[in-house]
Amino acid sequence: MPRPPSDDGYDSDSGSEFEASDVQLGLADGPLEVDDEVNPLVSRIGGRAAWLPMTSSPTKEVAECNSCKQQMQLLVQIFAPLVESSYDRCLLVWGCARPACQRKDTSSLRVIRTLKFNKRWAAKLEKQKAKRLEREQAKKERDAAAAKAKQEQEERAKVNPFAAGAGGASAGIGGMLFGGGADNPFAAPTASTATAESAEKDESEDEDDEDSEDEEESESERLAEELALKSDLAATTPSTDSAWVESSARYPPLYLNTIPEPSSSSLSKKLSKEEAAMLKSASATGALASNDIDDADLRGFAKEGYEKMLLDGIDDTFERFLKRVSVEPRQAVRYEFGGEPIAFHAKGKMYDLLWPKEPKAKAGEGVAVTKSQFKSGAPAQGERAFSARGVPPCPHCGGERVFEAQLMPNLINLLKADKIQAADGSVDADAHTSAAAEGDEEAKRKAAIEQALGRRLPSDKKESGEATFDARTGLVWSTAFVFVCKNDCCASEDGEQDGGDECWREEVILAQFEDES
Repeated sequence: MPRPPSDDGYDSDSGSEFEASDVQLGLADGPLEVDDEVNPLVSRIGGRAAWLPMTSSPTKEVAECNSCKQQMQLLVQIFAPLVESSYDRCLLVWGCARPACQRKDTSSLRVIRTLKFNKRWAAKLEKQKAKRLEREQAKKERDAAAAKAKQEQEERAKVNPFAAGAGGASAGIGGMLFGGGADNPFAAPTASTATAESAEKDESEDEDDEDSEDEEESESERLAEELALKSDLAATTPSTDSAWVESSARYPPLYLNTIPEPSSSSLSKKLSKEEAAMLKSASATGALASNDIDDADLRGFAKEGYEKMLLDGIDDTFERFLKRVSVEPRQAVRYEFGGEPIAFHAKGKMYDLLWPKEPKAKAGEGVAVTKSQFKSGAPAQGERAFSARGVPPCPHCGGERVFEAQLMPNLINLLKADKIQAADGSVDADAHTSAAAEGDEEAKRKAAIEQALGRRLPSDKKESGEATFDARTGLVWSTAFVFVCKNDCCASEDGEQDGGDECWREEVILAQFEDES
């Protein structure tokens, strides 16, 4: 994912210091321009997939819901090449907007990574490697010269006790007053001191030259890479398997730009129970707003269980989630390859899978505190440590999978089911409708709330049958975690890792829901 510096200003009167962490926050940044829709270097929210210049693109099955077998919509596409990798790389996540599918399991979410070997970038990496080896060799030679000069000086001092370096008589009046050369401001620098200073100066100049070169090359290289990619796309014959993208239904596309996450030193606000409940239901209230349902309607039906679930379901983990997110509420995606996600709450099978229970510590042993827990101010006692050991390994290379990205509740607010467009730009009509909305006004209001929440509300009469809807009413999970192959493998047909020029691989995505138990 591109990582431009943040232009956002934070409140200087808050007394908190904001420092960049390793996490990048993805924010929506306005409608995507038409020219950028086919550019895979441009990260996006919604829209349609933009493939790297591959001769064999993924087929439409990658965007098919494993539950209802219907086509899903693209949620995000992230251009995310890894450091020191010669491959262009994208992550693409699709999601089904039917609550009936989402509440069965996470098969309604699918993610793939696409890889394409970039010979231009590979040549640059080789050039950088050669420069780095050259600098390392030069540093070794300078260190060796400095060590040799120091050794020669020590040998001379042993032979001549009156040498300047020994602080003897030849050190002069300055030596008698101030001692040896190290303490004498009037003494001439020794050979070892001069050599060391020269080495430090050369090393500093090398670093300055390297930084200057990087700054000069970054912008020009970015533009050159854009032009080269467009040329590659124009020269690549589109695969017949990729034609489905043109006719796919999609959310209105938005730019996805990034800022560094501020440090957790700002996470000092204690949220009230009411504030937590309000933020916890952000996805639901956002969906309700689109149906013009007032608070009185919601309160009337929420008394039957939903409101109680919100208030009683708050735990310390969820409160820490809110504190972390409140630093930048606009975040739609969190990105950190090999990092750690933040749990929405401490309930459900996904929490137990990713934050497994550890054996209780014996008396006097204490409890270890992870780096992430320390940074977020999490209490050590009873806190579970994140672990990706429960995530299935890569089936192609056998490598473990690591966390890379997290989809946040604000993404749900940005992607409304009633805004999904057909290929011609018109609102895409869903084939499934809710029969409950055919009744009187009260039934319609209740049906609208149920569709927004993705489930039926309890009623006086005992209901039978499926308690969810087949209608495409929106995303109902609260957060989702993307895990990818740690090796970023791209095996060739003969099985040799990193032997292929291009490939795509399906990875793992897991979700948490707000009302899990």
